[in-house]
Amino acid sequence: MTQSKLNVKIIECTPNPERLIATSAKLCYSPTDIKTLMDDLTEEKTTKFVNMLLKLGHSSPFEHASFTFAIEGVSRVFETQNVRHRHSSFSIQSGRYVNRDNPEFIYPKAILDNEKALEIYEHHIQDSTTRYNEIVAILKKEYIDKGMTSSNAEKKAIENARYLTPQSISTRIIMTKNVRDLWHFFNERCCTRSQDEMQKVANLMLQECKKVSPLLFKNAGAKCVTLGCCPEGKMCCGRCETKETILENARKYKELSK
Repeated sequence: MTQSKLNVKIIECTPNPERLIATSAKLCYSPTDIKTLMDDLTEEKTTKFVNMLLKLGHSSPFEHASFTFAIEGVSRVFETQNVRHRHSSFSIQSGRYVNRDNPEFIYPKAILDNEKALEIYEHHIQDSTTRYNEIVAILKKEYIDKGMTSSNAEKKAIENARYLTPQSISTRIIMTKNVRDLWHFFNERCCTRSQDEMQKVANLMLQECKKVSPLLFKNAGAKCVTLGCCPEGKMCCGRCETKETILENARKYKELSK
């Protein structure tokens, strides 16, 4: 079977997102009209103001800027996890309308690295594809015999046969998120505790964002990056100290300093 290739790109984003964010924040505190606010924002002033917002944690103005990603070569496993981030907009390749008669699949690294597991895996996805095509053919003939047109019969057959497709089948997604939601997404999904495929996609998305706006995403990443410590407690991967360890060390230092 064919292994799908991962591809993540920003295809659209808010023009000059930093200036829009700075304008939106300034509006909250200024009696000046919006055009004047925007005209007064030089690049230097915008950078200074955005840095101030980041330092203060005033995050609501960052919701005005959005980024749209094209994501190809991901599994239905990824898709299910991804849509849990509900402050986003998704367009996903439909299993009802797209015939998956010759699909590509996602191969998890753990399976790729294990010869026996890989053999079982490939046998299963090959068999599921064969059975999918058989069911589509059987149902399509039945629907045509009942008077459906060929195109409607195929659509109806596909939407029922798709129940057989494995979660590893490759799909394509267009997804739009605002900056504030992206920060949260990167906090959760760039973490080493995140599932491998999700973590890989999140890191590629972060790379794309930093190309467009290094300023907005300079502190973005896993929680340990943004917080300076790991909040996962016993689940910490060991890349940095946990929050509990830092607090305990601070307590001990305070006692020794008495």
